[in-house]
Amino acid sequence: MARGQAIQFLLEECAFAPPITARDAERTWRKYRKRVEALPHRKIETPERLRLSAAEQEHAEKFLAYWRSLAPPVFTDVVKIDLSKTAIGQFCVVSEVADSYIARVQGNSWLHECLPTSQPPPMDITVSVKMEAQNTTAVVQVPHGECALFPVRTRELYGFAVQQFQRDIRVIDAGDRLILKAGYHRAFARALRTIPRGAAPTALVALERHNRDATVKPAQRVSPKTGGDSDFFPLGNRPAFFSDFFADGLFMEVNLRQKRFELQIESKIITLYDHPASRP
Repeated sequence: MARGQAIQFLLEECAFAPPITARDAERTWRKYRKRVEALPHRKIETPERLRLSAAEQEHAEKFLAYWRSLAPPVFTDVVKIDLSKTAIGQFCVVSEVADSYIARVQGNSWLHECLPTSQPPPMDITVSVKMEAQNTTAVVQVPHGECALFPVRTRELYGFAVQQFQRDIRVIDAGDRLILKAGYHRAFARALRTIPRGAAPTALVALERHNRDATVKPAQRVSPKTGGDSDFFPLGNRPAFFSDFFADGLFMEVNLRQKRFELQIESKIITLYDHPASRP
């Protein structure tokens, strides 16, 4: 993490007893930053695409067909790779969340959990609504942050529904490397079951359409001569790899603050005038 990102994470996201100060947080960050700065430029290569079994190929075709039925395709292929060799841009995983996936990401269970071919199941939500004339406010208690208000249209009704996003696992083809974009906790859970831990967790993943400008923030597009924080971004010379989650000295364990999520909705009726009012 960059200095500011790390300090904010340690102060706001983590729980320490006794509480730490900004100076303590910076001292912790600097200890780990020195370790990664000491790393040589890393060997960057695109993970080998492994051969799919007949069952895997059949599921991949169903997954791609399902996505084509939803919207213009964002995926070009489904590939089987070694996840440990993907570059990463998310530097935190929650072990309790990953543990909940362990039994669901082994063998063929991975295909249905991480490359779904149908809509996610309904969520358990609680809604409180307040109406004042034509204005409405609603607060929806949702189980996680990967939720949104989606339009729903039938022959009789046009409305909205609270739904969770498609929970697939995907990588971005960035030319000389693959970047893990989504599915960190499921990938982490799969790696926990490999021996030695974290070594070569192979899995089928969706390959997102290559759009370097759209999928990587401008600050993360760096030249070979760029140094500093940019070196450690997914497109830098020394990016973090998924395997670093299991490399002693490159990660630290922390207690995270408990979170809950609300989807807050507000609707109003307002009057709009298309033309200036005429003078009397």
